[in-house]
Amino acid sequence: MSAVPLVPAGLQLRPATREDLAAIWEIERASFSTPWPKEYLEQQLGEGFVVLERAGQIAGYAVIGIKIPSFFARLEQRTRALFSHTPLPEPPTVAHLLNIAVAPAFRRQGLGRFLLQYALDYAHQLGASRIELEVRTDNSAAIALYRKFGFHVQEIVPNYYSDGADAYLMVKALQPAEAPPHPPEYPDRTA
Repeated sequence: MSAVPLVPAGLQLRPATREDLAAIWEIERASFSTPWPKEYLEQQLGEGFVVLERAGQIAGYAVIGIKIPSFFARLEQRTRALFSHTPLPEPPTVAHLLNIAVAPAFRRQGLGRFLLQYALDYAHQLGASRIELEVRTDNSAAIALYRKFGFHVQEIVPNYYSDGADAYLMVKALQPAEAPPHPPEYPDRTA
């Protein structure tokens, strides 16, 4: 298991709240040519949606969740078990990094790397065997960061974005969790 990274000095990592949505939306718009709608950001509030804050200002955020197998995948598994007369193991837990962004004023300070490491640690603590994400095929900076963390391109998803752009589905295998599933605690190093 990788060590839990310390929050960079002067920053606080905490769950996102409704009061943060305006600042998150501004970062979203500044970061993506096809930003999530405000309503979708609000729907993601809860465990797995965190912000990095400095002196009351949101510096970045990440949204991590567990990918739930589709109805058809579950039906296929049940059908195979029925016909083979043997129970099949539950499908592995897969984490999904839904969104990660850093405000323009805070970029090039390692905060994106920190948030990505947080996502990996969080997924590991949830018991995920792998983590997935989608990234625009033309976002070379993000792709390079993900590759440094051990992600690889599994497939191209045509027309993934609302503007018709393609995405890479990138994946990374995770080691099995050694502890019961729970999100990691990050020491606060505000100073």
